[in-house]
Amino acid sequence: MKKPMTRETTCCDVCGDVIEICGTKCDNCGKDFCYECEKKHIVSYAHGIHVGGSGDAHWCVPCDHQLHLDADLRHLAFETIKKRRAEGAAWHRDYHERCRAAEERVEQMNQRWERAKNAEKGTAH
Repeated sequence: MKKPMTRETTCCDVCGDVIEICGTKCDNCGKDFCYECEKKHIVSYAHGIHVGGSGDAHWCVPCDHQLHLDADLRHLAFETIKKRRAEGAAWHRDYHERCRAAEERVEQMNQRWERAKNAEKGTAH
């Protein structure tokens, strides 16, 4: 059976494509962005240091810039989370590099110890 239906659709405010599944709306101006346009035109902020998802903030680039200039308190709070996440990532990179260097040092020492032990066995006979 065919039935005439009126269907409301959300379209991307940048490219005009219909947003079927995954779209993002600017939390400030309300513009809609499809997944592809979101990559270029949306700045996303996680709501936690170690988590993201429901509660995250999304602003289009012009709104993000303006909110930064206006020193919007909610925006500043999200910026602080973003900075702490970056700080943690940098700390982890540095920490893992130091761990790798320490493990390499132990491996070198073990190889020297094995060679010395084997040399001792060879001269003991």
